[in-house]
Amino acid sequence: MGIFSKKKKETLESSYIGFNENILNMLSPDSIEEEESFVRAGANFTRTLVAVEYSAILNQEHIMNLNDLSENISVVQFLTEYDSAEVRKQLSESIRQNRQKADSKYVNDAGKAEAEAQIDSARMTLNQLSYKNERMYMFQLLIHIVAADNKQLDTLTQLVKSVVGPFAKTVTPMTKLKDAFDSFLPIGHNKVYDLTYRPMNAEAVSFFFPFHENEIFDQHGIIKGRNITTGNVVIVDDSKLHNKHEFLIGMSGTGKSSTLFANMMRKWMLGNIIRTIDPNGRSSGRFTKVLAVSGLNSPLMVGA
Repeated sequence: MGIFSKKKKETLESSYIGFNENILNMLSPDSIEEEESFVRAGANFTRTLVAVEYSAILNQEHIMNLNDLSENISVVQFLTEYDSAEVRKQLSESIRQNRQKADSKYVNDAGKAEAEAQIDSARMTLNQLSYKNERMYMFQLLIHIVAADNKQLDTLTQLVKSVVGPFAKTVTPMTKLKDAFDSFLPIGHNKVYDLTYRPMNAEAVSFFFPFHENEIFDQHGIIKGRNITTGNVVIVDDSKLHNKHEFLIGMSGTGKSSTLFANMMRKWMLGNIIRTIDPNGRSSGRFTKVLAVSGLNSPLMVGA
């Protein structure tokens, strides 16, 4: 006779316990402390904002600006398919509440206009559900910010609010800072679900997917500089480009010749044949001296 016990269901979070502790210790901060308006993780100051209100009509161009933010800012999305019957029930309730708001004598003109916009949006979604068999999703948006100090954290927070402001309102969940921080971690569990959920159709959800790529990073290329918007390194493999033309613009003394020479050196180290022409003879002498010291030979020709 055997004794059988029901195996406890393992979650992704619990599966990390006791597994590969050396790697986990290197990745984890030495301490986590929850403060009044931020969470300190090791030496970093972090804040996780949640989107609590969205515009009745979403604009894809505004949402795409999220992808242009600094590498210190991460966008986290949770997405689950939503029961259509429940959506219809909530939309009907939303229409009723907003109609009462629009008809109230205590609401100003701006409030009435917003209520009418919400009613139009709800009716449009109901129409899609009824006639187009539109799928609905429960969507949650969190934005995680990491900074070296509290001042930088506040600056980045204002930047996020200004970028997100045209299509949604973001707030700091003061009573659930640690829960919001945990929701950012790659464990697939949103602990601030009640603060940030929003039913959306498939078209609206697609606006939040980063279909455009702002970074140029080819591991087989050479460093060209930094993205002026995000600060990330730009690495280009121009052998894969259809047009390999390149030009440098800048005032005298800003480093145009030095940058050009650095690119030539990198290309030569990768086995490219380099030939330079300087019709005015202003930079060839500088290149000749440096190249002579470098010991470069026939593959490189300098001068007009």
